[in-house]
Amino acid sequence: MYDLEKIIGERLRKIRRGKGLSLQDVADRVETTPQTIQRLETDNMTLTIKWVERICPALGIEPATLFSNGQTNVAASLSLIADKLAEIEIDICEQRTALRRLAQQTKADGENERT
Repeated sequence: MYDLEKIIGERLRKIRRGKGLSLQDVADRVETTPQTIQRLETDNMTLTIKWVERICPALGIEPATLFSNGQTNVAASLSLIADKLAEIEIDICEQRTALRRLAQQTKADGENERT
């Protein structure tokens, strides 16, 4: 068995640090003390749903992030990247087509000027 509160507290700390936020930064955003945030992160205070609802917006995350193993987020990120790459590829193809048309038009205009 595993201690869910401890795991979630560790995830909170990891996310906070990953975003470059101090205990004070998060405490200010949720209107509490840095000590309270630290106790929540270290499983020295019960992390209730109410706390999750307050802290997650302060960290800019969805509550589900705390309960996932991170793989869902990675998959979603990879899917977004693939979509963006597809858009870029479409843009490049459209630009290539436009340049070919311009080259053809320029060539035709040059031939018309000679005659």
